[in-house]
Amino acid sequence: MKTQVQTETLNPSTQSPSPKRPFRRLGKIDKKTLREFLILGVIALACLGYIIFRGSGNINYTLPRFNDIPAGDITRLEIIKPGGESLVLSRTGEDWVLPGEGNFSADPGRVNRLLSMVTSVKPIDMVSQAGRPERYDLDETARFTLRAYKQDNLVRELYIGKTSDSGSYSYVLFPGNRDIFSLRGSLKSSLDLSSREFRNKTVLKLNREEVSRIRYTGGAVSGTLLKNADGQWEKTSGGAVDPAEINDILSRVTNLSAADFADQAPAGAPETGEPFVIIWTADREYTLTLYPRDFRIPPEEAYPEKGFLARVDSGPLFLLARYTADRFLEFFAGLE
Repeated sequence: MKTQVQTETLNPSTQSPSPKRPFRRLGKIDKKTLREFLILGVIALACLGYIIFRGSGNINYTLPRFNDIPAGDITRLEIIKPGGESLVLSRTGEDWVLPGEGNFSADPGRVNRLLSMVTSVKPIDMVSQAGRPERYDLDETARFTLRAYKQDNLVRELYIGKTSDSGSYSYVLFPGNRDIFSLRGSLKSSLDLSSREFRNKTVLKLNREEVSRIRYTGGAVSGTLLKNADGQWEKTSGGAVDPAEINDILSRVTNLSAADFADQAPAGAPETGEPFVIIWTADREYTLTLYPRDFRIPPEEAYPEKGFLARVDSGPLFLLARYTADRFLEFFAGLE
């Protein structure tokens, strides 16, 4: 009996599985998971440290600092495009002009964007330390140069390359520094413009409240509108003018924009036009002249829409958009 009991006790097939085995396996899994969490925690702390200390310049470099320049000190701006083409804008009094384009008025919005680029320069981050400028379109053959002058003194110069994939930043170089930095915004789009695109397309801007009389003529249609003491518009031939209609016309004619400019009259254009609208204000009168045919102003690929060749007083020839001219013609014809 004793031998039988020992045989049963020593026989592995009759022994119950050890209850400790699963706990040993579970312990091994927990340790592995713990290690993974520790590694992720170290990585997270490293990233957090980079974010915190990057702005303070404690990671192997210090961002350059630039003093702000009052916009009123800037008297000239120069853009040098890839290939060497140069475009200059000059300030005369409070206005900016294109001296190389007949001193035509420059678009205030576009000029203000350039001024904001040079008056307040605040690098966001260093992208590459003495890296490869061609990778960021910052080599001499691909970059844009923006210079700002106070009288004849160069007060700021920037080299501007391509825009980041997100469109939020631009890559730049500063004179005397081989490191590549980022500035906020898509700067290249404000530089890669032709002289025509820099021209101010507002050809007539008046205070509509000061307009007191309008004389119109066009073919068989002619007449005069007067604003009475009550501020209502009337026809001199008799009868009131619809307030909504005249307000729409005033909003257009007192803030009149060109679709494009014509450096010279297109082929086939008549030498003289016909005064279409004469506007009187408290100070003086303004004449909008329309030519009696539709024209396109080259390049036709960029401006395919036909319109009326026009000018204000003796100013430059411009293209008045067809829908604006049609609105004028429709209104004045409806007064008869």
